[in-house]
This record gives sequence, structure tokens and C-alpha cells, in this order.
Amino acid sequence: QKFPNLARDYFMDPGMIHTAFLLDLKPKTRYFYRFGSPTLEGGWSEVYTFVSPPAADQQVDFNWIVYGDLGTMQWPDFSRFPQFWDANASYWTTTRLKRHLVRAIAGEVEPDFDFVVHT
Repeated sequence: QKFPNLARDYFMDPGMIHTAFLLDLKPKTRYFYRFGSPTLEGGWSEVYTFVSPPAADQQVDFNWIVYGDLGTMQWPDFSRFPQFWDANASYWTTTRLKRHLVRAIAGEVEPDFDFVVHT
């Protein structure tokens, strides 16, 4: 019996991945950034923002969201895989989490979290 190669058949190219290190940030300060290049089609990204953490010697409370692999639900290409549409629990959990994060990032609601970890 021949088995499907799911890694090959359902692979979604993430594009380019880069790493940057930011040095000498001031504690609890909002920074703005964008990425891209004037030489690339599309040029620059929209502007994003983050707030640097408190000073290392400060003891502060924080809230975080941690979630693991919720199954087969991926945005924006979920519609490509109708064979997985019956995974309702994963779909609705992922949808609700995404809606919450997007609204907070867009400033529509006050964020009730300090950072997010996806495992």
C-alpha cells in the first residue's frame, strides 16, 4: 500500500525568515519598525510596534498565552484542504484565538496579554 507524503503534499512555503537583534533598548518603551527593501516588489511592510520589557532588575507580573498544535487549521490556506473541514474543535479554537489576537494587535481592544508562545 502506498501512503501519502503529507509533508510534501501539504507543505506551505513560509517565505524568507530573517533574524534581527535589537540592542540597548530602553525598558517599557514602545518601538516601531518595518521590514522589507525598496528593491523588492511590494517594498516595505506596514509599520509594526512592540513594547520592550521592564528592566531586568524589576519584578513584575505578566500575562501570557501559550498554545500548542491545534491540528490542521492554518490561515489563510485552510480552504485548500476540504478533507480536514470536519475538524471543528480545532477550527473554532483557532478561530477564536486568532480573532482575540488580531483585535488586540489592531488596538480594537486593550490587550490582556503580554506575550504569546506557540509550541
